Amino acid sequence: MSVLTLTALVCQGAETDRPDTEYASQFRSESFSDAELVARRNLAASEVAVGIHHPEVAERANVLAEVKRALGKFDDAEKLYSRSLDIYVSTYGDRSFEASIVLNNLASLRKDQSRYAEAQTYYERSMAIRSSSLGREDPSVATILKNLGTLSFRQSKHAEAERYFGEAIAIWQNFLSENPDKDLTLELAQALDDLALLLATTKRHDEAAEMRERSLARYIESLGDAHALVATAVYNLARAKAQIGDADTSRELYATSLLMRETGLRSDH
Repeated sequence: MSVLTLTALVCQGAETDRPDTEYASQFRSESFSDAELVARRNLAASEVAVGIHHPEVAERANVLAEVKRALGKFDDAEKLYSRSLDIYVSTYGDRSFEASIVLNNLASLRKDQSRYAEAQTYYERSMAIRSSSLGREDPSVATILKNLGTLSFRQSKHAEAERYFGEAIAIWQNFLSENPDKDLTLELAQALDDLALLLATTKRHDEAAEMRERSLARYIESLGDAHALVATAVYNLARAKAQIGDADTSRELYATSLLMRETGLRSDH
């Protein structure tokens, strides 16, 4: 698993509170064992400082669980998620936003284990909490909808996946039209990418190319034009253009993507 994948899990795709500088530096260091060590050390420090039943400990346990999941240590991750959820529920109740975060991450763990029915249940529980407390149009609800789309796509439930992705995209677009936010713009870019892949899989190549263009624009809006994810988005658009027979544009985009990678790019977020 790449450093970018692990960083994305903790900082973007998987929901945790933002990791502190020490965590972030470990993720960038390409030393996964160091990232795990730091997470374990900080959890232990919080246990001593505030007690084992404090919400800070739940937060640290959730972060360590995310690292464990990214490293494929699923049994360890499950125990940590359960511990985190128990603390949040006893402190804030079972309808708290904090509980919904851990439920989302438990769902992602079950997805990684190919236990799809359980993943669906956890995602839906998390989304119900958010919808009831924050409203159906909240961006955090869109995160769960996107995750449900990914889950459905993995099971080849294409129509269902398209519906979930479409709902998530609409929520983010509506929110961002009045509330610019680079992190949410990145989530939107990734959802557009996911939908583009689904459209290409179902042979709807013209729509897929359009979606790749929209995704690239959002990646640039969020990250600037000198980032590894932008180079990947350019490459994906080149492939999409090739699939619809636009060979000239495709060649230009391939060349641009290659040049971007040769000149060195940021991979942090």
